[in-house]
Amino acid sequence: MSHVRIYSIALVTVFVGAVAVSAATSQSTPSRNNAATSRTLAGPPPTTPPEIKARLHGCSKPSHTTLGQMLFRFGVNLGSTAPGSAGTVYRSMASALGVPGFDDDQQRERIGHTQHGAAALFDLLLAAAPEIEANMPSSEVCEVAGVATQMFNPATGACNENAVSCLLGFPATATHVSQCTGIVNQATPGDAIDEANKRRLAIATVLASAYMCE
Repeated sequence: MSHVRIYSIALVTVFVGAVAVSAATSQSTPSRNNAATSRTLAGPPPTTPPEIKARLHGCSKPSHTTLGQMLFRFGVNLGSTAPGSAGTVYRSMASALGVPGFDDDQQRERIGHTQHGAAALFDLLLAAAPEIEANMPSSEVCEVAGVATQMFNPATGACNENAVSCLLGFPATATHVSQCTGIVNQATPGDAIDEANKRRLAIATVLASAYMCE
């Protein structure tokens, strides 16, 4: 799964980066030729918007329990013992995900990501993605006005805005949706396995952008 994990890490970087850049550049900025004059007349150049700063620097690693509750609400079977299932990864990677060992040190659960912990979180989200996709149409969590939501448009394969919003926990922007769909569109046409893997990567990437914001 290592090659999938590395690819997913790169996609999350692009996904989060594109959204942040989109928000930051929505503000008007002076041209290079007029930069000095603008700084003199209008003060220092614009800085990163507070909401972007807070997003990039103000959140910590979700607890192991929080991850479990989130996955459970999306219909993931955390009791599964099947090899490679989300339930198996959730339990076997508990230490890497930050759960403290109740030994003589009595250390609390880590609040920040480690390299090993971040990789384990990617593995967990990747493992959970197929269950999330399959269960979303029957899940009340992602309903909109009582109507079920599908993760992907059956006709085009594109990511649905309401589904992306549900995964993120806040209203998705056009950039969120286009980035998600862009991952799906990288699949080899007619290759069912690759298409399923790209849908899996898309779901995991959206979730990771919400739960790995450091």
